[in-house]
Amino acid sequence: CMATAPDGRRDGGARRILRAIEGWAATQGVGTLCLQVVEDNAAAIALYEQAGFAPVAATRYFVSP
Repeated sequence: CMATAPDGRRDGGARRILRAIEGWAATQGVGTLCLQVVEDNAAAIALYEQAGFAPVAATRYFVSP
């Protein structure tokens, strides 16, 4: 799980971390990365789409009251 602190947003940190993860995964022979993001997190969705990721499925999680 990864999140960006409010005072660290919009400075490219998440993009650098994503690139580092992609680079590390490639050295490990990983061919596919899967991400999960809540549907109302427009900033994260935009980041992932700009990085070349595309939605493939939607999952609903239910929590008890």
